[in-house]
Amino acid sequence: IVRFASRGEALASKGIRVGDPLALAWYLDHGRIHAGHLGSVYEDAYQGWAADTAQGAHAVMLAPTRDIVTALNMRARAERLARTGTLAGPDVVLADGLVASVGDTVRTRRNDPRLRVGEHDWVRNGYTWTIREVHPDGTLTLARRVHDRDTAAAVLLPAEYVFEHLHLGYAATIDSALGITTDTCHVALSGRESRQQFYVAMTRGRLANHAYLATAMAGEEGDIYTLPAHYPRTAVEHLHHVLDRDGAATSAHTELRDALDPARRVGRAVDIYLDTLAVTAENVCGAQRLDTIDRIAEQAVPGLTDSPAYSVLRQHLAMLALSGADPITALRAAISARELDTAADPAAVLDWRIDPTGAHSAGPGPLPWTPGLPTNTTDTLDPDTLAPVRARQQIVTELATQITDTARAWTPTTVPRWARNLLADPELLADLAIWRAGLHIPDSEHRPTGPTRHTTIERAYQQQLQRRILDNDANTQLPQHHWADTVDQIDPRISTDPTWPIIVTYLDAAARAGIDIQHQLTHSAQQRPLPDDMPAAALWSRLEIDETDLTAHQPGPISDPDDQPDPAGQGIADAIDAADLGYHTEYADDYSADQYDPDQSQPDAGHDIDW
Repeated sequence: IVRFASRGEALASKGIRVGDPLALAWYLDHGRIHAGHLGSVYEDAYQGWAADTAQGAHAVMLAPTRDIVTALNMRARAERLARTGTLAGPDVVLADGLVASVGDTVRTRRNDPRLRVGEHDWVRNGYTWTIREVHPDGTLTLARRVHDRDTAAAVLLPAEYVFEHLHLGYAATIDSALGITTDTCHVALSGRESRQQFYVAMTRGRLANHAYLATAMAGEEGDIYTLPAHYPRTAVEHLHHVLDRDGAATSAHTELRDALDPARRVGRAVDIYLDTLAVTAENVCGAQRLDTIDRIAEQAVPGLTDSPAYSVLRQHLAMLALSGADPITALRAAISARELDTAADPAAVLDWRIDPTGAHSAGPGPLPWTPGLPTNTTDTLDPDTLAPVRARQQIVTELATQITDTARAWTPTTVPRWARNLLADPELLADLAIWRAGLHIPDSEHRPTGPTRHTTIERAYQQQLQRRILDNDANTQLPQHHWADTVDQIDPRISTDPTWPIIVTYLDAAARAGIDIQHQLTHSAQQRPLPDDMPAAALWSRLEIDETDLTAHQPGPISDPDDQPDPAGQGIADAIDAADLGYHTEYADDYSADQYDPDQSQPDAGHDIDW
């Protein structure tokens, strides 16, 4: 069990666990998310840990790799020795390859019931200790640390255990953090973590958990060809990707269900269709003609074939050949149209000049934002050449039809959160469902059309969908109109926040449940300025209202007097309700005896994560 001093952080951690991006608003509002470049992230995490430690808090640093953990542990030990002015004295090599001496904090990484700690405990994975004595034979006398204080509980660790399972305890990898419970936690993230790893990292500290994330490019070879290089991501956007990355193992039944789900299949089907279309165009163009295009392109604009977007331009020219046009003539015309010296990516500029619509000189595809075969290919090419494209196009069309049928059958109880205000327009709802599934946009993404698209044809269709959403929002019966005046008086940014359409449904439900939302909103807004990102979700998080709270206030159905529970069964139920059974997470090994010391009076238990 991990108990938090703040109910708001307990609720936010529940959102992190299920991958809800709205939960990030609480961490933003409390200054728990820190962005920087790769070098500063680890420095900032260390400085945060050092400041907490200097104030007497029990803190821990977490990092994604062992190399980073090793560097953090080495620095922490060196600065401890310098700060205290103590000599290193006899030292011993640990399992992580570092050395430790008297006074160092270490952590055991393996359960061993043979190594007893008092009458009722033994050495456990994740326990924290202080080295009391280093013996000549390599054994260590350790004192158990609880709440960052040494206790009378001690153990003599054999040299074999020290060499194989004992690590310095100032920092640890995220994957080894299960079982650790501290006052504060400072975690350096790479952005490649899974949702489960992020959840573990952000639930180690009782009082505070801080995430430090590198948002700048690492400067590695090939970075320039990636989307973040041209459209940099914020820390929140990086964390959205982390939350979408589900690392949990799934059963065979779940795998089969997902494999048959059209909403999960269509995205990959679209990707395969686009690849098939491009390969068909290049095959029709022929290797010799493609080589000629490459040679002429390089002669006309030196370095053009090395441009990041040249592969896209090459496929575009092949599509022109598929339609019967002359790709070389089109390329020369685009080059001579005007200068290219100021273009960061001349291939992308030429691609746009040839066809500004973004359709790459192709015909309509199976979905509104996908290209298709040129309209005249039926007359110029044999059916066998076009058969793979037509087969893939048919698969996409059939899956889109199934998604449409599913979306039109959604009810207020089954509709995803992003679509709750769109049920009045089934056609728009179906088009959005296809758009999201085709572009791999998860249901947790609160924006109906998802992140901004950057290709011309996708961006044009996204803007069309957004205009249709605005037309739907003009319905004055929707909750956002009812609450608009209230939140505009608090902060005009709230009603323009992309999370607002979802947050307002929570506000409306809370008001219907009898909660004085208007007063609570005004009072919460006065605490401090709202963050720039997700202000609506941040304001909602300050209310600290759980969905179960709303359910508890909802009026239930009128019960039938004749339909009463059996007295004996009711007695058993009452006895269970009266028992203090506690709560547990699904992580059975996420346990730490730091949370209970029979020799000490216990502090305020805080707030459970109760699933």
